[in-house]
Amino acid sequence: MADQRDDYEVGYGKPPKHSRWKKGQSGNPSGKRTREESLKAKRRRIADSEISVRRGSGEEVMTREMAMLMAVFMKATKGDMAAVRFVAELVGSGFDEQIMGVATTLAAADLAVLESHADWRKVVEDAQAEIRESEDPTAEDGDADPAY
Repeated sequence: MADQRDDYEVGYGKPPKHSRWKKGQSGNPSGKRTREESLKAKRRRIADSEISVRRGSGEEVMTREMAMLMAVFMKATKGDMAAVRFVAELVGSGFDEQIMGVATTLAAADLAVLESHADWRKVVEDAQAEIRESEDPTAEDGDADPAY
């Protein structure tokens, strides 16, 4: 029997013959199912998979995660404020406050222009109403419908 063991090489993937499963023996004796891959593990596997991306003069192979980050940075560079906020949060700098301060200043300036426009619009509408009243003698009686 020692001669039979000597001619068989034991190693990785080659267990000793005496410890192998016997014919008809199950490899899963307790009958437990294998665990399903978690959603986090699936997302990580997909994010780590590689894709080919066209950049500049040729194609570059990178992970999906890297391609998504590059796309967000490009959108932020082009002025997409949601992308700017995301990148600033991701980077963790005070860049977000600087950009949002400019946006707030612009919004306040725009609001001031709109308010002054509304004031002028009111002045113009009042003047038009006065002109209509002076031209239409029945408007003072209240019988005629104003043609606005």
